[in-house]
Amino acid sequence: MVRATPANAADNILCLQLAHDSVHGAFAGFSNFMAGRVNGKSVLIPLDAAVGKRNCIAPGGNFWQQLVFSTGQPNWGQ
Repeated sequence: MVRATPANAADNILCLQLAHDSVHGAFAGFSNFMAGRVNGKSVLIPLDAAVGKRNCIAPGGNFWQQLVFSTGQPNWGQ
């Protein structure tokens, strides 16, 4: 992932949680998965479901605007 700002405390917490989820999945006997967050919940996503698909984000949408604001990037679209 390309970052526009240095990591902050929230980034550290998220990375720690993803690492814990990955270890728990491995200890539970799962393989070929990735840990992630969906709607604020920790999930284990099968790699087959994550690979080969594009996630399109609307440049004028709420998600993109939150990303621009949280990373401190200029909003060139406005």
